[in-house]
Amino acid sequence: MALDKVSVANRALGKIGSKKISLFSEDSASARAINSCYDDMRDEVLTEFMWSFAQKRIVLALTTDVPVMTEDGMAYVYSLPPDLLRVNYVSQPGATYRIENGQFLSNVNGLKIIYTYRNDDPSTYFALFTSALVTRIAAEICFALTESVKKAEALAQLYRTVDLPNACSADSQQGTPDQANCDEWEFMRNMAGPINFVIPGQGVWHPVF
Repeated sequence: MALDKVSVANRALGKIGSKKISLFSEDSASARAINSCYDDMRDEVLTEFMWSFAQKRIVLALTTDVPVMTEDGMAYVYSLPPDLLRVNYVSQPGATYRIENGQFLSNVNGLKIIYTYRNDDPSTYFALFTSALVTRIAAEICFALTESVKKAEALAQLYRTVDLPNACSADSQQGTPDQANCDEWEFMRNMAGPINFVIPGQGVWHPVF
């Protein structure tokens, strides 16, 4: 049986010993608690990491809008994907961007991005992510349903130190790790050191032999 949102909710409720639900819309304390936070907690956990099951690659759609001010270089206005949660990669090195008032502004034309989208289909989640999401929801609703500060704090700690790191570690093995980029401060600091250097324009660490 495919995992659905009610199943995720009931796992969170079971984690704190509360009554389970049949529908999100039912009139019960458990359903009200779940409804108050489910979407926010899902989005929060999705933005914690570049999850492999929640990525989209798109060419941004340029609009006809012209920014009132372009002195900061933001001369191009793109439509913002409605399901965007976090931008993870832009196609052009050196491109800068800013998300303002429901629009995606950038200093370059023809921009492509990889982004984390609002994946609301639990059947596509992998097991360790689901466990992390369940624990995060349980931590959020725990006090409202049990009035136990200690239990809520323990669940929050479990999420942050065990479930989330385990899920991130497992998902990071789905592809070749990205090379770490360095910013301008790191570049200048490293140029002054005797061990490593950075080739200007590449922004990637290179060892000196």
